[in-house]
Amino acid sequence: VGMDHRDWLGDTLEQIGAEKAGIFRPAQRVVLGSAEMPASVWRRLEELQCQVWTARREFDWRIDGGEGYRGEPWGFRTAQCVLADLPAPALPGAIQYRNAASALAALQLLGAPGACERERVAPALRSLALPGRLQVVPGPIEWILDVAHNEPAAQVLAAALAGRRVRGRTVAVASVLADKDAAAVVRA
Repeated sequence: VGMDHRDWLGDTLEQIGAEKAGIFRPAQRVVLGSAEMPASVWRRLEELQCQVWTARREFDWRIDGGEGYRGEPWGFRTAQCVLADLPAPALPGAIQYRNAASALAALQLLGAPGACERERVAPALRSLALPGRLQVVPGPIEWILDVAHNEPAAQVLAAALAGRRVRGRTVAVASVLADKDAAAVVRA
């Protein structure tokens, strides 16, 4: 939950969290990729008595031998499932381990077939693609395209770029709509 879409969601993280919590339904399963949520999100989850799986609580991951910037293998764990020596997610950036772990937790909660089978999970991780999110366009000039439109997304982009090995000069081109916090995006 970040400062975004303030025209519709509100001007504070509490207001934005409350609006985003509008997708929760009574007694349903919810996966949170981070425990760092506004109090409004936690209140709504409690009110609706949702079954919550939170990163680093009900599910966890460990990156083998690194911080995830260079595609290290990793492991995923819940009380019901342990997956070891998984390939790095094909999407660039260390945040993708958290995202992949959150997706695996959701698959676990849904009871998806193969969600705890390395031979099914590994090929899926290798084939992930999300155009516009740290999308690398190779060529004589390498382009990196990203739609980081709020401060948290820009921080993820900055961390991913900092973790890359780059030779030569780097130039950034940005376009930010008037309803976004351009200063926070550029600062990150």
